[in-house]
Amino acid sequence: MEQTDHLDAGVFHDFASFVQKNLTAGCDAFGQTRLYLSRHDQLGYFERRNVLAALKAQLPHSSASIDTIRDKYPSVFSTLVFCQKISYLEPYFFKSRLHDDFFPLDSDKPPLAWPESPLTDDLFATIQKYQWQFFPLVFDRNLVHRTVAPDVALPVLERTLLQGGEDHETNVYKIKIDPAYNKLEVVSRTGSSFSVLLLLNEVKAYTFFRNLSNPPEYIVKYYGSFIQGEAHCLILEHADGGNFLDYLTKTPPPRDPQDRLMFWKSYSGYFKGIRGVHQAIQSIDDDDFRGLHGDIKPDNMLLMLGKSGSPYDFTAKITDFGHSDIRPVQAGSRNRKGIDRHGNQQYSAPEASHHTPDLEKGPNWIDFTADIFALGAVTSDVIVWMGQGLEGINRYYNIRKQAIQRFQYFHGSGYSDCFHNGVDPLPEVKAMHEEIAASLPEYDILTGLMITLVEEEMLLGPTEKRSPADKLQRTFDLYYEIASKGIIPQRPTLTTVPAVSLPLEAPTSAGMRPWSTETTATMASLHNSTPNSPPWSPVGAGHRTTSQDTTATLDGSCLPAAKPSATRLTANALATASGSSSSGPDATVSSGALAPSLPAHGPKTSTSSAPPLPSLNLESLSKYRKLKEEKKDVPKPLRDSIANLQGYIGGRDHIFYIDDSDSMSEHKESVIKAFSALAYVANEADKDGIEMVFSSDPTNVFRGKPLFRRTGTRRLAKKLRAQEFSNPCRMMPHRFGLFITNVILPRVTSTWRSLLRLPSPTSPKKDITVLIFTDGRWGTSPEGAAGVEVPVKTLMRQLVEKDIGPTRVTLSFVQFGDDPLGKERLEYLDDCGRERHDIVDTGLITGNICKLFIASIAPDNDNDMG
Repeated sequence: MEQTDHLDAGVFHDFASFVQKNLTAGCDAFGQTRLYLSRHDQLGYFERRNVLAALKAQLPHSSASIDTIRDKYPSVFSTLVFCQKISYLEPYFFKSRLHDDFFPLDSDKPPLAWPESPLTDDLFATIQKYQWQFFPLVFDRNLVHRTVAPDVALPVLERTLLQGGEDHETNVYKIKIDPAYNKLEVVSRTGSSFSVLLLLNEVKAYTFFRNLSNPPEYIVKYYGSFIQGEAHCLILEHADGGNFLDYLTKTPPPRDPQDRLMFWKSYSGYFKGIRGVHQAIQSIDDDDFRGLHGDIKPDNMLLMLGKSGSPYDFTAKITDFGHSDIRPVQAGSRNRKGIDRHGNQQYSAPEASHHTPDLEKGPNWIDFTADIFALGAVTSDVIVWMGQGLEGINRYYNIRKQAIQRFQYFHGSGYSDCFHNGVDPLPEVKAMHEEIAASLPEYDILTGLMITLVEEEMLLGPTEKRSPADKLQRTFDLYYEIASKGIIPQRPTLTTVPAVSLPLEAPTSAGMRPWSTETTATMASLHNSTPNSPPWSPVGAGHRTTSQDTTATLDGSCLPAAKPSATRLTANALATASGSSSSGPDATVSSGALAPSLPAHGPKTSTSSAPPLPSLNLESLSKYRKLKEEKKDVPKPLRDSIANLQGYIGGRDHIFYIDDSDSMSEHKESVIKAFSALAYVANEADKDGIEMVFSSDPTNVFRGKPLFRRTGTRRLAKKLRAQEFSNPCRMMPHRFGLFITNVILPRVTSTWRSLLRLPSPTSPKKDITVLIFTDGRWGTSPEGAAGVEVPVKTLMRQLVEKDIGPTRVTLSFVQFGDDPLGKERLEYLDDCGRERHDIVDTGLITGNICKLFIASIAPDNDNDMG
């Protein structure tokens, strides 16, 4: 930069020469070059002595403060020197306090504070001609959809097209602004008058988010907007990772287990971004504000690269709110819907589809769940990418396109590649998910869980069944914890993928990245291979003995001999018979029917002098149920033993959690028999009726009717018989986590009266016994209990933190079959928290039924599995 030490008679010529040599190239909104002299250069030239020299050239007696000129008027002063109008500084600018912040002057008349005269008009015309090179646009917080004169220079040093082109209505550029006018790298989105309504709507949304006291982190930041000619410009935060469409196109899917976890963790930021849109609550008087994005697609999902340098480490950002609707909603109002502004077609929800002429007409109202479906569709694409890369996404696209052709009402609509048929998701979507699940590496637990998240909480036809974004995030956090604890470091031995019903041809795209055709094992077949296990330990090592010692039951069947144990009984409990028992059908094992009383909460203690509980096996309970239903007399010993058991479990809620995995299908008849017998006994003790849950739908609780308890039990047994046992066995861990999170924890920790059983304000919440019917075959992970221990420990932690005793809720895992790995997992669960908060018991369905019901209530009966 050149400087002049002395400004005498040639002051104006010297400065004009300096300007000519030091102009910076900016641009306008259309990319045309606009030159300007930066504020940095202006202040560099007009140091104190040069300011003084310029004043003396036309104002030799001026008393103007040099500091004021440099602080408030540097660009005004530069303009006046360039125009040789220094003599107007004090009367026209200082007097009316018309400093730099009021420039450039873009009105068609001089400022009102100026006197009306030909000299004023001449000054105004001269300033309007030359001011633009000294006043480029300042990018600051006040730049909110301002109208900018066509001659204003944008101080943009770099401008790179990210999206769009000459034939596009809307273009996205990465721009770098002159540090003197803004120190941020941002993105500039420009649009023509054709898209002005969408841009105005986008400005409205961004302005709303920016004005929140706590702006959403996962929504791209908005810095301002302006209009120049017919160009409408938004200034947004720059996402250096680009958009998610380009990411999927250019980035290979992760292969390393840790990279897969890292990717999904990064991707979950989009759930948080959507939550920030939907729950953008800013209370003003009595109104809340609710948001709807309306155009979720990979193009509108941006990435900020992480510090690790890994392509799978990024921060998710939601952008493009042109189709959004943010509106005030009165407190308590059920009207939470927004205007459907016709977003993208490919990822649209069924209710936002306009595939027929009549659906194109008139206003349409949709709610936030349309965004949930759209994000589910994007996630479905990502799942395919995780399994088959870009080739898989293209093949998936063609599969959907072919499927849509079956529906004539979609022809020519532009919705030829969407994920639904106008009402529900396409069957091909689920088929593709199953194909991907079958080909996932054994260690990739999380992608399999994401399939479940998409199918059960996002890609659903009925809007009321889709989960809100905050629920999606909680579910993902649970899945992530399960998967991160269940990683198998080494790649498993691979087997052949079974044939699938989807077409195998994938389109060939120019420049497509070649993907590996590596064969991987199917998740469905992994549980069938039993790993090598050590020999069973002898008696006393915590394992079931192979001894043939037996004890007779009431109906004459034999069980492994029960170990002597002590149970906490009160004075109200009659002593049960002790010693050896005969093997005859009328053998007496107890006398007296009065129930012992146990504390609802608090530590479980024992009295060593108390005798053991009677042995009641499945055949005993089945016989009892049969006799009662036939209205026949029940033998007194059996009747008294059942009454004794019911005395222990009376006043508790009983939930039967049925593992309906495919591996349990071989035990279905045994499950039905066991449920019918145990449920009958429990239902007599549970006054408001037992409940049943299937692992395939863990938040859907079926209840027996308390007023017709026998009928209610039959109804649940009928539903159990009709249930298909086809759920992948590896899904048990996360589904059990959903059950604990959404069914058990709210009952245990919440005081709301709107919980499942609607207790009255004066009624204490009932204790809960959960009986889990399973085989323990939950995939092939050798770690812990294959992830089931995670929600169990979460429940324990919640109970401890809230100072709730271990009898408040108990989990009894009942094993069907004799799978060795399943047995080990149940024993692992039995040991979880045994010393601190023992709420878990495990046992065989062929063992002592009393133990299954009350071992965690009466801990001295909580021995090994049996």
